[in-house]
Amino acid sequence: MSRKKLTGKSTKLAVSSVSDEITNADISQNIDGAMRNIGVDMIKNNPHQPRQHFDPEKMAELTQSVRESGVIQPIIVRFEDQDIYLVAGERRLRAAKAAGLKKIPAILTEGDPAHIALIENIQRENLKPVEEAEAMNRLMEERGYTQEQLAKIVGKAKSTVSEVLSLNRLPDAIKDEVRRVEHYPKRMLIEVVKQKSPDKMLTLFRRIKAADMTSDEVKSITKKEKQKRVTSPKRTPAAIASNKASELTRYIRNKVRVSSLTPEERYSFLENLRKLREAVDRCAEEIQVAEHHQ
Repeated sequence: MSRKKLTGKSTKLAVSSVSDEITNADISQNIDGAMRNIGVDMIKNNPHQPRQHFDPEKMAELTQSVRESGVIQPIIVRFEDQDIYLVAGERRLRAAKAAGLKKIPAILTEGDPAHIALIENIQRENLKPVEEAEAMNRLMEERGYTQEQLAKIVGKAKSTVSEVLSLNRLPDAIKDEVRRVEHYPKRMLIEVVKQKSPDKMLTLFRRIKAADMTSDEVKSITKKEKQKRVTSPKRTPAAIASNKASELTRYIRNKVRVSSLTPEERYSFLENLRKLREAVDRCAEEIQVAEHHQ
């Protein structure tokens, strides 16, 4: 991976060799793009780490590899307030510590740590689909990016970014499962999240697990369901109204937090509730009259 991709600008590796070492005393002397050997205990964890789950078996394999051959690819670090923070390469750092290494080769960067950590993991395809979705969403929330801006940063089409971000709508039960297991590819999960409700997502996900389905099989199921919805007769206005009323009831009961509203928002909300009550009372009276004449 080029230094330009990592930092957003061209950088140049220092002429000095990897054997150059960093101590707290000379942190300020190091420059962007320099490569150094750094004590593993000097490096603080990356708060922007996209990867949340580290497979124990794969970590054991990497640790054995590091024990036998050392760390082949340097990690990436940055300096802030006389401290050294990991930007990318947490698996290598963990393996180095587990293998008993005292120092690890590292490249210094001044690039945006959140960008670098996400981009490196995406380009190396290191992240689980849900981790990628959460990392992208976190960048958008923290930096105020649009999907178009994020797509440019990670080097993907906007439609791809939109699909990945949609995985944040998956129920927590599914997210927890796919963090632990490698079995569920991104294509499959995107089909799951296309379901209309969390309950339907869970139902489809359980079918996938029970039958050990492939992504193509899942896509075939969702395609047939979509065709069925298109060809099915339209519901009556009364049925639609009843469904909307149920949705509104659930939303008000589960989503509205009056304590978080401003005084102006509470007043507006109260006025709308009054109008809603009037409409509900009118419908209830009409139903009673209709039942009386039956």
